[in-house]
Amino acid sequence: FDATCTKNCSIPNPWTGTAINFSNFSGANGGSGYEDDVPVKINWISNVTWVGGAAGNEVRWNTGNNWSPNSAPDVDTNATIVDRTYDPEVDGGRLVRNVTIQNGGHLKWRDATAGPTLTVGSDVTVDAGGQVTLDQDDESLVVGGTWTDNGTLNQTTGTITFNGTNSIVNSEAAFTRLIIDGTSVTLGDGAVVLCVPPNALGHAFTINAARTFKGG
Repeated sequence: FDATCTKNCSIPNPWTGTAINFSNFSGANGGSGYEDDVPVKINWISNVTWVGGAAGNEVRWNTGNNWSPNSAPDVDTNATIVDRTYDPEVDGGRLVRNVTIQNGGHLKWRDATAGPTLTVGSDVTVDAGGQVTLDQDDESLVVGGTWTDNGTLNQTTGTITFNGTNSIVNSEAAFTRLIIDGTSVTLGDGAVVLCVPPNALGHAFTINAARTFKGG
């Protein structure tokens, strides 16, 4: 999308079709700032990879210099966490489209930040050798799509919430506090959900009203 275009994409209003996703886009006029999207059906999806080590903010999720390319994730970003000297720590209320933790990657929450929450609009994928750690009561992970866990979940406290029409795939994770707050959660074949005894935050497994939990 070069600088000569006035609008990079226009969507009729009303629009009855499915959403339109752009990824790996480039040019001076790429992105939502140059769209005509009254029905809100265009998604501009970017991809970033964790590098860490930004001077003075080595582990902060929301520091642009900790990502490549240089931009902190947002609701339209797929984030990939790889093995680095400094692991990312969620430092406040953060949004991301998808997050993948690769072998050696480790997603954490920042203890010094009150109520750090990572809301993932779609999927969380933990590859073999990847880790997710929640170890403070006020830490929260919200998942809108599929939870695929071939790695390690270290949840000694904090809360994980499934708030969409979710699937759990290849998981044998031990959840300390799991809340079903979306339409439904379906276990894939062979997936197991282990819930440890109740802790200071309440019950280990909660299904809110009008929600369903299905076996694979």
